[in-house]
Amino acid sequence: MSSLTIEPARRADARPAAALAARAMIDLPENRVVFRGREDRMRAVFAQLFARSPGDLWVAREGDALLGVMRVVAWPRCKPSTLETLTQLPALAMALKDTLPRAARMHGAWARHDPQRPHLHLDPIAVSESAQGRGIGGALMNHYCEMMDGAGTGGYLETGRESSVRFYSKFGFEVSRQIEVLGAKIWLMWREGK
Repeated sequence: MSSLTIEPARRADARPAAALAARAMIDLPENRVVFRGREDRMRAVFAQLFARSPGDLWVAREGDALLGVMRVVAWPRCKPSTLETLTQLPALAMALKDTLPRAARMHGAWARHDPQRPHLHLDPIAVSESAQGRGIGGALMNHYCEMMDGAGTGGYLETGRESSVRFYSKFGFEVSRQIEVLGAKIWLMWREGK
């Protein structure tokens, strides 16, 4: 992993990063209930999110190979305004199709619990299946924590997998609340900035 770099995404990275995230995350419990195996819909949503939504997209590369991606959004931009939502709704509706009601319910539940104080929101973080277990997720998380500490603010994320709760705990995140949406358990996690 000596040649691994974490860097801001290039404009051309949006689609490959969306494909990577969809492949890596399609089997997460929260995505199973929303997308029901429709990786194509999930990929389209991530493409929209990465290309047009607020936040900074970061990638993990080895040479030219894209191995991981994360999007970090500073509060309050992590909760889109009504105007932003209305502007993006047509493209999201085209991407989501019949998954729109389930996605809206999941996202709405998350938005209701978003901390109302300054933070950097991680949404999403993903590592290519072929590169998992090599420390790439840890490298992305270390970069995210450095961003939080540099900004002197906390960090917030959601996860639907208990093993991910343990992973994020290694970086100082603690469960602030657990909710259930569409039958999926979701852990909401917070880390104070240093």
